[in-house]
Amino acid sequence: MKLLSYGYWRKGQIRATFDLFPDSLVTFRRIGSFYFVYMISWSELDLVVTREHLKIMEILMNKELGTIDAYNSRRRS
Repeated sequence: MKLLSYGYWRKGQIRATFDLFPDSLVTFRRIGSFYFVYMISWSELDLVVTREHLKIMEILMNKELGTIDAYNSRRRS
């Protein structure tokens, strides 16, 4: 999976699109010093989103924003 595009939205949230889900918007929200999937505006034209997809989305977004260390620290605890 690849991150196609993202942009800042309201209240510090980020909206992104991914290559496996090009017609769906994924909204990320900041908690502490990293981002997590907050909401998905899913399109029926896309695949069904699984938990594994959500994890990959979070990793890709946190890598892009440079917050992957904080994200990985949270995942270990």
